[in-house]
Amino acid sequence: MDKLKESRHGRPVAELHPLVVHLPIGVLLVYPFLELAAAILKRRDVAMVAMGLLGVAAIATLVATTTGEAAYMEAEAAGFGHELLESHEELAEKLPWMVLALLAARVYGALKTSFGAWIGAIGGFVLIAVVVQVGHSGGKLVYDHGVGVKAVQRAPDAQGHEREPHSTDP
Repeated sequence: MDKLKESRHGRPVAELHPLVVHLPIGVLLVYPFLELAAAILKRRDVAMVAMGLLGVAAIATLVATTTGEAAYMEAEAAGFGHELLESHEELAEKLPWMVLALLAARVYGALKTSFGAWIGAIGGFVLIAVVVQVGHSGGKLVYDHGVGVKAVQRAPDAQGHEREPHSTDP
């Protein structure tokens, strides 16, 4: 089988995508706040922790992009069109490079300037905007179009336990 489609443990790489995408999302949502705290408090130790998180985010976004490429190929094979997948793919493929660029700027800022944490904070807040767009478009693919979702049937024991429609009448 194609190595991109299957991991060493026999699990398709595409199935790993939903598991790994949440790490870079979470890290990148926290990162700029740590940098901001480091800049305001002038705490080098906090800045170092923030840079470490950015390094983790760089690796995690590369892994998420790799598994996302496998998920993309699987979605196309399942009949989902390129147009539907394209906007998520294009922005998601840029994210690791943006994170790596910020990491390089942040390391340079730490070595050569006194305002490295401000560079990280501002760049981190820009990354939050990108992460939200990528996450939202990925969520729409799953929840609105069913990309990557296996067919779900109502469990037999759930019959008769449907929720009543919510009424706004007093």
